[in-house]
Amino acid sequence: MQYKYYITSISETPQDVTEFESRWELGEDDTYLAEDAAKHFYDWRHTDRLSWPLTFVILNMENIELGRFSIDLEYEPFFRASELSA
Repeated sequence: MQYKYYITSISETPQDVTEFESRWELGEDDTYLAEDAAKHFYDWRHTDRLSWPLTFVILNMENIELGRFSIDLEYEPFFRASELSA
């Protein structure tokens, strides 16, 4: 399904919408739909320097608002070890 979003917390306006695709349909679990929008934004902007959480407004393709969601960016730590010689 095709949807659109904009982000109110970084001063984007409804005219600054971005299209994205999600396998979720409205009403299944709308948080998954919002998380797909956030993943699209993160992949597209390649940034974690913004102050999360961000407020995402999800729209259908006719620009009708479907919902507003506060989305936080979570990190999972990754560790890599290498042995040092004595």
